Formats: sequence, C-alpha cells, structure tokens
Amino acid sequence: MTNLNRQLGFYSSQKRNRLRQVLIVLIIACFIFLLILIGQQAYLWLKNNHNQLIGPEEEAVTVSVSRIAQEYSLPVIKIEEKPDMVILLLEGSVEIFLDKKKPVAAQLAALQLIINQDKINGRKAKRIDLRFNNPIAVY
Repeated sequence: MTNLNRQLGFYSSQKRNRLRQVLIVLIIACFIFLLILIGQQAYLWLKNNHNQLIGPEEEAVTVSVSRIAQEYSLPVIKIEEKPDMVILLLEGSVEIFLDKKKPVAAQLAALQLIINQDKINGRKAKRIDLRFNNPIAVY
C-alpha cells in the first residue's frame, strides 16, 4: 500500500503534519511581515501629521515667504509666525498680515501692487492686512 501511496503522490500522516506546521509558520511569518509594514506606514503617517502641526511646516512657510519676498524685492526686516497668519515687518515700520491658508505668492503679488499704487499716490501705509478677500490698508 505504501508504494501505491507514493506512486499516487499521497503523503504519510507524519509528512502531512510536518507540511501543516510549515504552512502555519509561513502564514504567521507573512502576517507578522504585514503587521510590520502596516506599522511603518502608520508611523510615517502619524509622524508627517505631527510635523505639520508643530514645526517644519512653519519653517517652510518662513522660507517660502522670504524667498518670494526677495523675488518681489520687498524689504522684509522680520517674519513672525502665528498659528493662522504670518506677520511681516517691512522697512519703514510697515506691518503686513498674511493668511497661512492662502497662497503666499498671490498675497505678496497683491502686496506689491498695493505698495506700487501707494508710491504713485504719494502715500505710505502703516498696516496692510491681506487675510481677507479685499485687502485692508491703514494709513
């Protein structure tokens, strides 16, 4: 009977038990591997969300504001960040309020237009608030 089992490809009960154990170990190893991959992805996701709330995003805002301000030749003396806005201090004690949720380049382009219009009109603003749909200038 054993020759017949071998010829037909049947395994003995010992071999079947051994194969079952190997399969269980492989399934457990794959499950552990998947848990590790999911854990790493969750860690990266949480780390990125945590960083966005705390510091690196603010550093990125500061860098982008200073870079774009240089492109527009704005004389920025100081950049101060608040949770929902950025305050720029320009030469001549002009305070500029920017919204962090709006594109910085668009706000600074609007600021450049306001400053140029003030030069034409011979005025100088003390404060310019670009957080709203219509900028507010205080003279």
